[in-house]
Amino acid sequence: MGEAFLMKRGGGAGSVAAGACAMIGVRFPAGSTCLCEKGTERLTAENAPGLAAFSLPSAGTWTLTIRSGEQEKSRSVTVAAGEFRVIGMDFTGRLELLSPQNGLADGCSVRGENAGVTDRRIVETGSGFWISPAVDLSAYTMLTVKGVCRYIRQYRTKLCVDQSPDKVLQYLEPHAAEILWPDVQIGTEQTVTLDVSALSGAYCIGSCCCGNTLEITEITLSGGESEG
Repeated sequence: MGEAFLMKRGGGAGSVAAGACAMIGVRFPAGSTCLCEKGTERLTAENAPGLAAFSLPSAGTWTLTIRSGEQEKSRSVTVAAGEFRVIGMDFTGRLELLSPQNGLADGCSVRGENAGVTDRRIVETGSGFWISPAVDLSAYTMLTVKGVCRYIRQYRTKLCVDQSPDKVLQYLEPHAAEILWPDVQIGTEQTVTLDVSALSGAYCIGSCCCGNTLEITEITLSGGESEG
């Protein structure tokens, strides 16, 4: 007999539980229902917090389905005896907050000290910026930002994710997720990626620059099916 366990988002794979043949952990949008099925076996995690672990009675190919309202997505996963696999699933797969083709996403604006938008396709960061409104990260695992450094001061720019604009702009404070912009020469285009798979709910996305200036040309959240 299999079982479904709800887990805190951000947890990872461990060892197979006693009495289980194998296990599958699934990351998915918080509040959704996740099903794990094989033949007549059906395990369910309802209104889950974003991560569930299924204790499987047998190895083989299982079908995972996530549902929320009218949204539904399925995929098949093959698991061997004694194996614990962790799978990422979402409904949307990709969200472009800023792109060279389309500019800022509908309903979004850029705020911050000395920050501005040029032709809706470039964010001039000034001393720091954030995207308004906050974004629900439950369905996403990776934040990707592309840009060019135009002016450098003593401290490197941080790409930050946190629960309020005030927290995003605090350079010396730790953030829910953060990464330093590469230490490169002026005019060099760079792509920075930040793992946001452990975050669920609404978060502000932006940077704290300490007077540096970046031209940001792309801000994308991605999720989809992932493993690990």
